[in-house]
Amino acid sequence: AATAATVLIRGETGTGKELVARAIYQHGERAGRPFIAVNCAAIPETLLESELFGHERGAFTGAIARREGRFKQADGGTLFLDEVSEIPQATQVKLLRFLQERTFERVGGNESLHVDVRIIAATNRDLLEEVRAGRFREDLFYRLAVAVLKVPSLAARSSDIGLLIDHFLDQINRDSHDEPGFRPKRLSAGARNLLQSHPWPGNVRELHNTMRRAAIWSPSETIGTEEVREALLVLALEQDANLEQIRGYVDDSGEGRWTLLAAIDEGVPAHVLTAALYERFSSRGNALFADKVCSAMRFEFGGHHEKASGSVRFKACIKIPLARSMIFRVSKRSCKSVTSALSDFI
Repeated sequence: AATAATVLIRGETGTGKELVARAIYQHGERAGRPFIAVNCAAIPETLLESELFGHERGAFTGAIARREGRFKQADGGTLFLDEVSEIPQATQVKLLRFLQERTFERVGGNESLHVDVRIIAATNRDLLEEVRAGRFREDLFYRLAVAVLKVPSLAARSSDIGLLIDHFLDQINRDSHDEPGFRPKRLSAGARNLLQSHPWPGNVRELHNTMRRAAIWSPSETIGTEEVREALLVLALEQDANLEQIRGYVDDSGEGRWTLLAAIDEGVPAHVLTAALYERFSSRGNALFADKVCSAMRFEFGGHHEKASGSVRFKACIKIPLARSMIFRVSKRSCKSVTSALSDFI
């Protein structure tokens, strides 16, 4: 942040690349000067060059007056080029020249303009692959990739999910404080567990929007599991190839039993298992029990379980060892007795 080097930020959509760019700007020597953000993918190719570099009067149809571009507006500060991979090749040439010489011309003009601008670029694509495919200039790539930062997906930094949940909940409560009838929201244990077990393919942006939807839809001060489930994009769960498979593991037909261990052995994701458990009990009219199951049984894969000596260890509210052959028999028990049986193991 303390240097003026060009920065290239890589990461999936929704990981917060612009927040990283703003953090670099705010902690650098150019803080307090202009920070101009441009989403290159949101501007038509025919207009992007004019948007970035400006144009002279009469440069094209509709250009009734001279217009300063984003480079000029960012003079002395920072220009953030989001989705830089979407810049067309003709404009890539002009961007390359600026990075080399720090000068440019407006569209339709001959005057060379000099500005002092730091470039921070971001992309959700593999630019080296784009170079190999001929869609992105190799020389421009190396000009941009002076300092390269990779923002990991939210799934790759699951330990951050709890912190983000708390941050977004505080933010939602602050932003909605003056709305008529609003009451500060809090999360039930089941709702928090469901949020923490979801894979978040849309990353931080999806988490934020999901929590906003859940807060809006919650009629009480407590956001419950049902509100979170409704706020989650159902398509993400329904299209998971494992969902139909896991429904078989929690099906209480036949011998009247279901096993979690078979699901673990198959490597079924935690969020799919949670969704299937909730679906099974809710469909049988045990919505309250479904909430308790999803709240109590928080399965965390990876470093939170191990297989050794024929046993599986889960970390839920506490660590609970289960024999590989253990089966919960629940089909003919009441909600109360099932809850009691479950508490023997948790």
